Amino acid sequence: PGFLAPSAWLRLAFSGLSFEIIELAADADRTMAHVRMSGRQTGPFVIFPPGARPVVFAPTGLAFGVRQVHVFRHRDGQHGEHIAVRDDLAMMTQLGHLPPSPRAAGRMARTALTGYRARAVREAIRVSADAAAGMAAAVPSDHS
Repeated sequence: PGFLAPSAWLRLAFSGLSFEIIELAADADRTMAHVRMSGRQTGPFVIFPPGARPVVFAPTGLAFGVRQVHVFRHRDGQHGEHIAVRDDLAMMTQLGHLPPSPRAAGRMARTALTGYRARAVREAIRVSADAAAGMAAAVPSDHS
């Protein structure tokens, strides 16, 4: 569930989302993946800052490609921890959300004034919850 929820959330925002493996390394208790994430923003990109209101970036239709590093620590044969190092600044720049511009500010204002922001937040939460619930239902409980 912890993997599928963010995957569904990202696929809501980005069509053609892909992760090209650049380098992969593993040992007994961790796997590290250096990847290139790419896609096109065709849906709302919703950010959930801790302790703050969600921020919605309306689709620009622009493509992006950025490098990331993911470290997965293993416990009892499963991923027990995930650490990601991402280039969000490059992604947001390629998508046209940064640097701040009158066009980007206009998109942000329209998302709030038209109700798009609230609908996008609800949809991001729904697709993430549905993905996590679907996985949880498919995995037998340890308590059965």
